[in-house]
Amino acid sequence: MGSIPLTDEIVKKAEEIFKIKLPNSYLSILKQQNGGQICTNLNYESYLLKQKE
Repeated sequence: MGSIPLTDEIVKKAEEIFKIKLPNSYLSILKQQNGGQICTNLNYESYLLKQKE
């Protein structure tokens, strides 16, 4: 199972949902590492896209 690439759209939606603004330095690291991976079964892209509905 491959990782879903981290996009600006995903970051923006996450910031809106959680009402936060992530620091640019942190986003830079996330983008270099393609978002990294958290030990969970949560599919963040599916979750974020469902929030649009």
